[in-house]
Amino acid sequence: MGSSAAETGQAVFETDDLSEAEAELARLYGVEIRLQTGTTPLPTRTRLAVTAAGPVTYSRHIFGFDAGYHSPPSGRLALAWVGSGALELHPTGDREPLWCGPGEVIALEAPDHPHRGVVHHCDHQLVLLDPDILTRLGDHPPGGGPVRLNGHRPRTPSAGRRVAQAIAHLGGQAHRMTDHPLLGAAAADYLAAVVLSAFPTTIDPEPAATDRRDAHPATVRRALAYIESHVRDEITVADIAAAAFVSVRALQLAFRRHLDTTPLAHLKRVRLDGAHQQLHATDPTDGHTVASIAAQWGFAHPGRFATTYHRVYGHPPAHTLHQHRPPPRAVASG
Repeated sequence: MGSSAAETGQAVFETDDLSEAEAELARLYGVEIRLQTGTTPLPTRTRLAVTAAGPVTYSRHIFGFDAGYHSPPSGRLALAWVGSGALELHPTGDREPLWCGPGEVIALEAPDHPHRGVVHHCDHQLVLLDPDILTRLGDHPPGGGPVRLNGHRPRTPSAGRRVAQAIAHLGGQAHRMTDHPLLGAAAADYLAAVVLSAFPTTIDPEPAATDRRDAHPATVRRALAYIESHVRDEITVADIAAAAFVSVRALQLAFRRHLDTTPLAHLKRVRLDGAHQQLHATDPTDGHTVASIAAQWGFAHPGRFATTYHRVYGHPPAHTLHQHRPPPRAVASG
């Protein structure tokens, strides 16, 4: 049975009963959650700790299972920082899922949009922030209107770490703010300022004239050649831009304009294709595994690799690997 408790301003809920967890999530956020059958033995442990501090709600969610979820529009900006496991976000539209692993931060769908995804044995902190604070603190975007995030991920890993540190610090102190509105408001402003500095937003400047000029097919060709020759190396979008002799913004604009994708999405697809070909050509009796082959192509998380592979090729990578059969050995005649 579920249990609730108060921890100095925190509302805490724990249960091994999935139906009780579903009811509590629906009550708190309107979230629908469904266990992914066959992936987790029962019981399914759920722990929720929620603290409302002024215009921000700080929550820690621990799910001991894999489950799909669907959340209606909350009217607030939602940020998730993953401690363990993984959060898989399915953005609106026909786009590939986004994965958020340990130590990473991701922004969920816009405040006026529903969002859905999958929690994979995930322990994460969720922050719900009034988006109007972004508008109040930020410059007005071109053409007016509210300030909103323009992407799900921070601009750089270091920017992501700044957001994670802010969430960890403020979340740990949230219970002290529940009875002090001024502290809660000041903390919300600080968090919003960190988010504005870390994520792309609607107030970001348009590409400069030089970026638009450099976003031509030759830029794409140089970038593709660099990706092909360094496909197994640890490279960043800045490395690709430097090899193409353009800015990062020009490189991204060129890929959107000519390939309708991003440089990193293309790199991921090239790596996936390389892993697919190697799985086809490999003899599993030589000791090769899906995980070892995936790692050679830059996929450090076997579960994510298997999910992406299945979505693209229609079957698990293990199926491709074990399709290979070595030729029969000749039997020596007497």
